[in-house]
This record gives sequence, C-alpha cells and structure tokens, in this order.
Amino acid sequence: MQLTIGIPFYNGEDTLADAIRSVFAQTYQDWELILMDDGSSDGSLDIAMAVKDERVRVISDGRNKKLQVRLNQIVDEAKYELIARLDADDMMAPTKLERQLSFVDDPQAQIVCTGACIIDKDDQPTGRTHAMQFREYKPVDFFRSRTIVHPSLIARTQWFRENRYDPEALRAEDAELWCRAYCEGRLKVEMIRHIYEPLLYYRALGSLNKKNYRASYRLWKELIKKYGLRTLGYWGFAREYARKTLRYNLVKASISLGCNDFVARNRFALVEPDKMNGFMQQAQNEIQQIKATKVPGLD
Repeated sequence: MQLTIGIPFYNGEDTLADAIRSVFAQTYQDWELILMDDGSSDGSLDIAMAVKDERVRVISDGRNKKLQVRLNQIVDEAKYELIARLDADDMMAPTKLERQLSFVDDPQAQIVCTGACIIDKDDQPTGRTHAMQFREYKPVDFFRSRTIVHPSLIARTQWFRENRYDPEALRAEDAELWCRAYCEGRLKVEMIRHIYEPLLYYRALGSLNKKNYRASYRLWKELIKKYGLRTLGYWGFAREYARKTLRYNLVKASISLGCNDFVARNRFALVEPDKMNGFMQQAQNEIQQIKATKVPGLD
C-alpha cells in the first residue's frame, strides 16, 4: 500500500536532513515524500532541493503561511490514500511505517499513532512517553491532548480532507482538530489505533517559551469554552477550566525560572532513562542508523 509522507519545514536547516534520512531509512519504501517549505530564509530549501529521488517533491512559494496552512496543503497535494506526518526536527524509527501499516487493513481505523522517545538538541534520547494502557477514552482526554502524538501519525487522507486544520489555531493546531472533530462526532475512539512503543524520535526538551505557551493556552481556553460545557457537563467544564488556568500559571513560572526541561518532562509524562529497561541503547543504535543512511543528492 502506497502512502504520502509530508514534512513541512521553516528554517530547519540544522535538523531537516536527518528527518529526511529517517524516511529513507524506513524498512517500508513504497512512499512519496512531500517537502513543504513555509518561506524559509536559511538553507532549508537548499537541503530539500538537493535530494535527488523521483519519490520526493519539493513545494515552495516563498511565503510564510504558518504550519496549519501547510498541513492542509500537504493533504491536498497527497497522491495516496494514506498520509504520514513528520516534523522537520524529528525522526522516525526505521520500522515505524511498516508497523503502522499493519493496522490499516481494518477499515474502521482512521488514525494510527505511536509513542515517542524525546531527544535533545544533540540527538541523545532523554526519556520516553509513558506507554498508555488501552482503554476507552473519556471526553476530557480530548481536551488534554492525551489521545494522539501528532507527528507520529499515519491516517486516511480522506479523513483529513474532510477534517481540515483551522488556519487560526496557532501553536495547537492538532489539539484544536482532535477536540473539534471529537465534539462534533467526526472522530470516535474506535477510529484511533495506538502502537505504544516509541517509534518517533521527538525533539521537545528546551523548546518552550512564554510567548508560544501563552498562545497555546489561549486556544485551549477557547476550546474549553466552546465545547466543554456540552461535552463535559457543568462540573467537568469548571474543573477543566480551573485545571488549565492553574497549569498555565505553573508552567509560565517554570519557564521564567529556566526550567524548560522540567516542564517538558511533566508535559510528556516521561519515563526516566534509568527505568527504560535497555531501550536507551536501542534508541541510540536506531538514531545512529538513521544518521548513517545515505540520501541521493545529500551524500
């Protein structure tokens, strides 16, 4: 089964090549890769244009339209019935696509996501997200972004064509989409499949700042106000609104004190490295394998 992989990028020259390498390192190779430039002013576009493979398309109009618009554009450009997400500063484990594709024979499955291993600026694994136990999600989980690790997913392209990202949803476009689609009945728990193993190498530590977090918080408040009362009930709405406000103030204070890594660890509920039962070595080996993968035109 063929699929489209979309990597949107903006000034990602330090990490884009390795994101591309992780696509070429996949055990599953029947894909097209769309490299979607969002008006980069560094060397990112040169890196993308250097790749010489007929499966790779580079799209660039020189404008900065923001991530949400580019994600919709990737969906519109996709040739195939399945689409995979990847951010320009992340990497996929070599077996990721093959593992996810084993779920799509089930016609009910619309989205297949995985766990994540958090990596630092030096590509070193620092922990992994907790493996969630399979359960029926509660409505509140969609307000807390507990359901889907966004850059890990593959999904039915048609689902995304019918459920677009909101161009105004700055900093939390995924959370807005999941919450809106769930509350309007277009995303159901039984449509989501999980591989709880960390098959995504996710660069999150040290990436927060007060401006970005404030934008995310504003959107979350709008989502709770718009959908919370009818979905969670009065007390659930009040509890979640208070929880979000308290969390915002705690995170803002932590960022002011320079505790970004602490914030990220709590945000992603990371399992500490010494409790990872040998996974650290596996992660390091896979990252080395990705970085050693040759890409035509780049090597």
